[in-house]
Amino acid sequence: MYFIRLRVARKDAVKLESLVNERTISLQKAKEDDSFDEENKEIINRIGETGDRQKELITQLLNYSRYEGRDFNIEKSHVNIIHVRNRILPNFIQIAANKNQEIHFTYENNEIIILTDSTLFSRIIENILSNAIKYSLKNK
Repeated sequence: MYFIRLRVARKDAVKLESLVNERTISLQKAKEDDSFDEENKEIINRIGETGDRQKELITQLLNYSRYEGRDFNIEKSHVNIIHVRNRILPNFIQIAANKNQEIHFTYENNEIIILTDSTLFSRIIENILSNAIKYSLKNK
């Protein structure tokens, strides 16, 4: 029963993480909207900081759910990289566009299957994209 609760909590955490990512994109757009006065921009910044803390908590929950007893639990499955790309990439396109950057991902097949932990693989790709955008210069 304990393991079932952990898996349910993990699935819920992944859904919450997706919602927080969507809110982050919306807040990024709002920050760049010149029609907001300084007071409203400060509110937007506080909401963003709250989202960052929520994302940290969700990450902690996801990491905790992987520990079952004293062993780190990795659930390998066949994952289509193209499906992961289609799910993750829209979250980053607007953020990249705000820095006049473009994201290119070319492939010849509609299916590229790997054996991996789906959640960990998604988190790795999200981290790589986030860092690439964050640490790249504008217009590059």
